[in-house]
Amino acid sequence: MKKLEVIGNIGKINMKYTPEGKAVTEFTVAVNEGSGEKKTTEWVKAVAWEKAGELINQYAGVGSKIFISGKCKVETWNDKSSGEARASLVITVRDFEFLNSKKLEQAGPDVGDGDNIW
Repeated sequence: MKKLEVIGNIGKINMKYTPEGKAVTEFTVAVNEGSGEKKTTEWVKAVAWEKAGELINQYAGVGSKIFISGKCKVETWNDKSSGEARASLVITVRDFEFLNSKKLEQAGPDVGDGDNIW
């Protein structure tokens, strides 16, 4: 199994339910490297299922710092406008930890008290 661990800030986030009623949250994570003019940002797509997806959607938002770990795969496709081949890294989240979350802080001290590692 290919496993990847990432620390970054959440970009877009969207939760929906499958026809079977399972929660699935899709989100992006901005991973920064370097500083100043040499700073680069890579975007990683992530998918979290069921309880993990519900918790991430409920307590994290755009800009929240998060650690995620899970199985990774590369999705490939052809760009519709240019026809160029494209690729994107996608992590299916197995473990996560909120590193800072305004929503979590507003929920109070009992929420996520050491229970935010999955």
